[in-house]
Amino acid sequence: MGHCSASYAPDVSEGAAYFYRIEQPERATLMLRRTTRGWRLGELRGRRNGRVSKVVRVAVRRWLQGDDRQAELPLGQGR
Repeated sequence: MGHCSASYAPDVSEGAAYFYRIEQPERATLMLRRTTRGWRLGELRGRRNGRVSKVVRVAVRRWLQGDDRQAELPLGQGR
């Protein structure tokens, strides 16, 4: 995808960050960050750290809020 997710390897290995691959309706990478208030959206980026569509942003927010039946966005395996 040509972005900087590899630079977060120390955070991932320490359990402070987690990545998901989104495949549809467009390819994107979602990073969740562990905070004192629990897991929160860290970043949501397209190819080369580009912006993602509103459809993807809304679907991810719904999925994170637990309303995945409304999301209609198949999320790939975490990486």
